[in-house]
Amino acid sequence: MAPQRMLVRIMYSALLFALHFQDTTALTKNPHCQNKCGNLTITYPFGIGEKCYLAERYAVTCNHSTNSAYLDFFESQVFNISESDLLIDAFPVLDLEFNKSSGENPGPLEVSSGPYFIFPTARNKLVVVACDAYAYIVDSKTRNLVTGCATFCNRPDIVPPSSSNSSCAGIHCCQTSIPKDISDFTIQVHSMNTDQKSWASDNCNAYFIADKDFNGFDKSTNFSNCAKDRIFSDTVPVILEWAVGNTSCKNASRTKGYACRENSDCVEAAGGGAYRCGCKRGYKGNPYIKQGCKGNA
Repeated sequence: MAPQRMLVRIMYSALLFALHFQDTTALTKNPHCQNKCGNLTITYPFGIGEKCYLAERYAVTCNHSTNSAYLDFFESQVFNISESDLLIDAFPVLDLEFNKSSGENPGPLEVSSGPYFIFPTARNKLVVVACDAYAYIVDSKTRNLVTGCATFCNRPDIVPPSSSNSSCAGIHCCQTSIPKDISDFTIQVHSMNTDQKSWASDNCNAYFIADKDFNGFDKSTNFSNCAKDRIFSDTVPVILEWAVGNTSCKNASRTKGYACRENSDCVEAAGGGAYRCGCKRGYKGNPYIKQGCKGNA
């Protein structure tokens, strides 16, 4: 999937799909609602098959030959669905294109969250594979620099050999955590020009946002002599927070399509710009289904 398509889907999900609430009473009576795909448990509002999900954006397809689940909205494999977020193979691995003759750096990449799928950036990290480059993230709202990292060519005088189990530790690759959640940000990458612009001739040039536990590189990864398609896939796993409504809890509770059922509370998401539901204290179950939250025995 092209990176622009993925990002546009996140930014404009509210426009692509009207908020459509299914009759959740039908869910408990429909024997055709599959709740497992391989080892992944699929719980409402997500679902497999007609009348088994709250809205089209939560539709999941199960590939029975591989026991792999795919979220239709992103056309991407989903590895985990929790009460608040997804682990999904959706962030594109982006090429770094540095113009050696003009010295021009790649343009900034803008990333924006939408009302139903939000980047919880503090649970993801920035990864850059290149030689002689530095990258940083800027908060689009405050224009403040949030985090960054630098990669060098094989320069032990600048970056000593790492004792880390990962080869992504400063030589041809760097990674950095994102210290706080920001909804809209830009990624910028520049050449440092410390080694005769060797970036332009390096085969391994890429950058992406990935789940903070992503560990696609080990000490055997050779960044100095590799072809991109040998160490990268087209996309990498990323954490996305999900929501069922694109308004605050205060406003949502007054609307006809309020998704939280009996014995459940509204939970703010995306800094108050969206919401999810959770069972009240002393209750367990699914807050999106009628009588889904049951008291502890």
